[in-house]
Amino acid sequence: MNNFLINNSTNYTNTNLINIDSTNKITNKSSSDEITTSELSSSIKLDSDKKNILNKINANNAFNETYEDMELSIEEKLHLTIEYGRITSQMRHHGYNVPDFNLDNSDSKTSSFLPFISEMKEFSKTYFSTGDHLVSSDAFLNFCDKFEENLKKYDCF
Repeated sequence: MNNFLINNSTNYTNTNLINIDSTNKITNKSSSDEITTSELSSSIKLDSDKKNILNKINANNAFNETYEDMELSIEEKLHLTIEYGRITSQMRHHGYNVPDFNLDNSDSKTSSFLPFISEMKEFSKTYFSTGDHLVSSDAFLNFCDKFEENLKKYDCF
């Protein structure tokens, strides 16, 4: 389980008249009155399933942004999608853990996109060395590079 702690506490001194210490205790030096405020902190806890689902959502956004960035025609997008599907299918057949965008499946093996892209680029070299394909090896590798950049931009793992 991941814990993220946000703590907003700071020491301030204002011309020696008002002090705010790290416990948010405010003291006016010209007066004996003290004002105390509660500490501002909050905690966000994500279990691994939610973390994996969020990663899939961000990866899907990165995937879609990659298509937009590449400025492809509808036909080119279709061909690239088909080749992506063929390669991931073959990789699954060869025992690779292939991430997917299915939010009903929060398994960590199908949620890790960033390391998978490197494996996919390497696998695609063999894939494109035989047979006829709808896109060139260079076009697919270019897509993978841009997808990898966008995954990092969206803080995907």
